[in-house]
Amino acid sequence: MDSEVFNKEYTVDFVDHWDDLINWKGRAKAESGFFQNILKKAGAKDVADVACGTGYHAVDLAKSGFNVVAADGAATMIEKTRENAARHDVEFQDIV
Repeated sequence: MDSEVFNKEYTVDFVDHWDDLINWKGRAKAESGFFQNILKKAGAKDVADVACGTGYHAVDLAKSGFNVVAADGAATMIEKTRENAARHDVEFQDIV
């Protein structure tokens, strides 16, 4: 496989369409606060979303009042996470 083609498709084209594929509203309805309930029962206040992708869980948890650090190995995913955080008017402790 040509790694240059793979990297372009994954890091540019794929990222641009990922949020459409996962359907944020449908996912929120399906998960219905699942992670928030578990984290609150455990007394968690600080959360690390590792391999955050485009930031769905990081944004959702921040909107629920958790202090979130979002991390991903792909710079393009981190950039999309920043865009989604701004679009949803949330801030994270850090994005790495």
